[in-house]
Formats: sequence, C-alpha cells, structure tokens
Amino acid sequence: MDLETGPASYIGKPEAAILQLACKNHVYILDMNSLSEILDPCDWEEFIHLYFENPKNLLLVFDIGCDFQVLAKSVSAFTDIKSR
Repeated sequence: MDLETGPASYIGKPEAAILQLACKNHVYILDMNSLSEILDPCDWEEFIHLYFENPKNLLLVFDIGCDFQVLAKSVSAFTDIKSR
C-alpha cells in the first residue's frame, strides 16, 4: 500500500489523493478524490472490510497508522478501521 497526499498537505491539511494497492498479480491505483465523490459510506465500509480487515489478505505495510489517519481525514469510513 502506498498513499500520496494532495496539495492541501503542503499547508498542513493532509488529504489522501492517490491510494496504491499491490496484489499478487495486479496493482491498483485509486484516485481518492474522484472516488470520494461517487462512493457512499457503505461502499467504503465494504471496501475496507474486503481488503483491510479480511484475515485471508496478507498486509505488508510500513507505518500504516499514519496512512489510516490521512485516509480518515479524506474518507470518514477509515476512522474506525480494525487493522490486524
């Protein structure tokens, strides 16, 4: 997982702009700004459950807590994520 912040982060308000997720055979690059406009909270909660809380998924990350804090400022569904 890799997280890129948008221009607001330069003035002290970091917001997620791009979220990159790499799986065994694919890499996904998510435009968080565009997705935030079209997905509702239930969609985000399902996404979090399927990819971040699913015990079948192996997460290899560094300092994911900071990334989740930035994601939560952009998408409220990331606020109460239950990471393993």
